[in-house]
Amino acid sequence: DKDIIEESFGGSVKNILVCSVCGETREKDEAFVNLSVEVGELNRVSPASSPLPAVPPTNSSSSSSSNRSRTKTPEVIPPTTLQNCIATFTSPEIIPTPLSCERCKAKQVFSKQIKLDNLPRNLVLHLKRFRRNKKLSNTVEFPAVLDIAPFTKSPATSTVYLLNAVVNHEGGLHQGHYNCYIKKNKEWFRCQDDKVFQVEEEVVLGDNCTAYLLFYSR
Repeated sequence: DKDIIEESFGGSVKNILVCSVCGETREKDEAFVNLSVEVGELNRVSPASSPLPAVPPTNSSSSSSSNRSRTKTPEVIPPTTLQNCIATFTSPEIIPTPLSCERCKAKQVFSKQIKLDNLPRNLVLHLKRFRRNKKLSNTVEFPAVLDIAPFTKSPATSTVYLLNAVVNHEGGLHQGHYNCYIKKNKEWFRCQDDKVFQVEEEVVLGDNCTAYLLFYSR
């Protein structure tokens, strides 16, 4: 039932747009039932930075050699934390296409920032491990207790969430297997197909290279 899903998992964020010239601010609400956050660094342009100019190759052979070198070098993504993933999700970025500014009476460059606003009773975080035809298996450390106050616009309710379930994906891009951890009566259990057995919380938090969905509640 849609109402049950929205009641249990529904929340909203504020999309905040700011003109880089006059500072005009626009806000727009957007509903969600889960938040999808990147687990690796993105090529984003922040308002405080600008893209570096590309360095042209000296000749075609060096360009080909450079391309081959980049192709052979695997992408290495350092370990990160869930808080860093959410910080990236809510950090300001430049909108590539200029927008009309009513105050400037012209098209200007705007920045965009997302802030959590109406907090759900149950917060579902989706770790985006599938990107550019590959699966990212880097470490994402996640806590048993998550405080999202730094990522909210103006918290009016409790911002502290407790972890109560984790869905893992083991395998690669084209094949794999799902299993999960569930917390019941302050004890953790691993569900693996038709097998269910008890585990310690340290095991749950340590399984941070395969975690795919994180379920928190308050």
